[in-house]
Amino acid sequence: MPRPPYIPHRTKPIGKLPVMAKLRDEFGMVAHLALRGLETAPSIEAFDALAGVFNLLQVDLRNDARRSDVAAVISDGAGALIAAQDAVAAGQVPAPELLERIRAGVNAIDGLIGKLDVTRLYASMQVLKAMKRAEARA
Repeated sequence: MPRPPYIPHRTKPIGKLPVMAKLRDEFGMVAHLALRGLETAPSIEAFDALAGVFNLLQVDLRNDARRSDVAAVISDGAGALIAAQDAVAAGQVPAPELLERIRAGVNAIDGLIGKLDVTRLYASMQVLKAMKRAEARA
């Protein structure tokens, strides 16, 4: 009797692993506290913390067509943060219109972070680290 053909065992893909509450809260706290720091006592540390959150979400959302509207708000907030960089470096509070755009970006991040895939977010962190290493070498 001939053997049946070999059929490899097929496993289901794992699927999306959502960002859990503790990590979501941590991202939110970092973003909101850094924003509050820009409003009350501008510092490069607050700027860098907020820039890190914006950069991570921009890398994560760069090819996500389903969230292009939220990505646009986050990108606008990041652009406003860059525009406020000189004022923050001088220890001045950024202009109110820049703060409003940054706040809109932070609120968009806060509303989105719990809906993201944690494995994809981790991969985006690794991409961001590689980009920083390449920039440091250049």
